[in-house]
Amino acid sequence: MGQISSAAVYKVGDSAGWTTIGNVDYKMWAATKDFQVGDIILTTFSSTLQSA
Repeated sequence: MGQISSAAVYKVGDSAGWTTIGNVDYKMWAATKDFQVGDIILTTFSSTLQSA
């Protein structure tokens, strides 16, 4: 019988979020994760820092 697992939720960049400000190494961030099919990957950003 197969195992039941729940999806993990990942916030890209952890507390820094998705940003061009600062020194976030997204390749390193991703390399430390063990993504599985069904996981949820969130990209969050500050709307006050976005330009039109």
